Amino acid sequence: MRGVLILTEASRKMGYGHLSRCVSLKQALSKAKVFTKLYVRGDDSAKAFAKDAVLFEWLNWDKTYLKALSKRYFAVVIDSYYAPEEFYQECARVFKAIIAMDDFKRLSGEGLCILNPGLYASEMGYLGKNHMLGPKFALLRKPFWGNFFKKIRARSARFLLTFGGEDIRGLTPRFVRALKSAFGLELLVVIGHGSSLGVCELDGVRVYRALNALGMRRLMERADIVLSAGGQTTFELACVGLGGVLISVADNQVLNCQSWHSSGVFTWAGNWDDENLETKVLSGLSEFFSYEKRLRSMVLGRNQVDGLGVFRVVRQILELN
Repeated sequence: MRGVLILTEASRKMGYGHLSRCVSLKQALSKAKVFTKLYVRGDDSAKAFAKDAVLFEWLNWDKTYLKALSKRYFAVVIDSYYAPEEFYQECARVFKAIIAMDDFKRLSGEGLCILNPGLYASEMGYLGKNHMLGPKFALLRKPFWGNFFKKIRARSARFLLTFGGEDIRGLTPRFVRALKSAFGLELLVVIGHGSSLGVCELDGVRVYRALNALGMRRLMERADIVLSAGGQTTFELACVGLGGVLISVADNQVLNCQSWHSSGVFTWAGNWDDENLETKVLSGLSEFFSYEKRLRSMVLGRNQVDGLGVFRVVRQILELN
């Protein structure tokens, strides 16, 4: 059987959310014994997240090369904010199936199989059919596959802070200071490869640099409340059952944050550059000191994300062959 080709992008500037979910898909396809190749537009930092990824400017491939690839791969999965509509159309002409990951209807859906795990996806009005929409199709990394038992403690003792692979807005030192001053609880702080510790070197602040997926899951299980950016990590948090406050650090996270807020799983404090952001963050976090609110957040989150989405996606891709 021909394999599946995965194309995405990742760098210190672009972030690693797209790459994270593509790695998950590659792992699940490999488990199903499907030959898979992952190409990444970006810089060498992507290799820390996917050692077997091939760094390549795949947007430069012409129709002749794409046609040659279609002899080895029956399907292509594209997870990109930069690929133009013409590239998708050219792929659709030569591959048997094209799966396009889309977070905010950048694509119409016509002639494509759209994969959008957002809570809002079914309301986007995509054209065509056979799309994979909603959090039941969330692509989580391997340590998040399946169900988890997270103990909800009567009293909160630990916060988890994570603002993405590289914290592109530099929020970590600011909110370490704010949370230590306001609450004085233990902070579990995740930073990227190139991040500076700065004020993170304080009593009661435990810093974890460039954690792998298993390490991240274990921290989520230890923590009681989270302060997080609003990207791919939100689906892993929901799967584990850890609630808290979200900050959107990019425009493409706003819709995701709004939807999680409406669902009751998380509280959205606003955009990274909003006025009075710290006040709204601290107020939102204070609400999660309630045992009942944390328990409700866990139940609602697990109802949305069960850790099995990647297998549903693999099954549907194989049905397209």
